[in-house]
Amino acid sequence: MSAPTYELTTIADIFNKVPADRIATCCEELGTLLATTKFSAEMAADYAKKKGILKPETTLEEIAQFKYPIKWIDDGAGEITNNWVKKDGEDAGAIVGSITIKHEARYK
Repeated sequence: MSAPTYELTTIADIFNKVPADRIATCCEELGTLLATTKFSAEMAADYAKKKGILKPETTLEEIAQFKYPIKWIDDGAGEITNNWVKKDGEDAGAIVGSITIKHEARYK
């Protein structure tokens, strides 16, 4: 049997779609996703700006754009995967990097 998957676009989706006893775990894993994405984007932007690849005024919003909906798989594995995809060009949408984090949930 496959684990339930929830497509989330808004905070209201978490409330309306995720079972009450799984909301804390869902939010904890989504928080880890957001934190690692922001940290990765800040590091990449800093490096790219220093190398002249990005203009100094480039914002994180321009670099890290979420593809909605975000899919949360309630499989208990605690794995959070963040894929970086190419934004422009012939191969736009191709995965150019991926980070998977094993997260030990406090709420089970």
